[in-house]
Amino acid sequence: MRKGDNPQVICTTTPRPIKIIRDLIADKRTVETIGNTLDNAGNLNPQYLERVVSKYQGTRLGRQKLNGDLLDDNPEALWKRADIDNYRIREIPQLSLVVVGVDPSVTSKAGSDDTGIIVAGKG
Repeated sequence: MRKGDNPQVICTTTPRPIKIIRDLIADKRTVETIGNTLDNAGNLNPQYLERVVSKYQGTRLGRQKLNGDLLDDNPEALWKRADIDNYRIREIPQLSLVVVGVDPSVTSKAGSDDTGIIVAGKG
């Protein structure tokens, strides 16, 4: 890395939201390429592929491990993604009534109130 006119490094990883990954992505000299695990299926052991896909498909961690998404919580969010994922309803019950309430903000500038949305259902 210390010799030559154009030293380069290739780094492959599951993109975890840690400082070194953030710093690499933010560096203007970094060329980021994102790949999906299935894009590389021809080079993976079929048993490994089946196990990793069945374990992570459709999960938040799967978005990171299988799709290469860099996931992060919004620091201003009222809830953490992990809490939402942990309490997510996996099977929707038959509902006899669904109500959606929206409390729109009046303006859309910095400092404006947030829009409130709530959904309730009766089973």
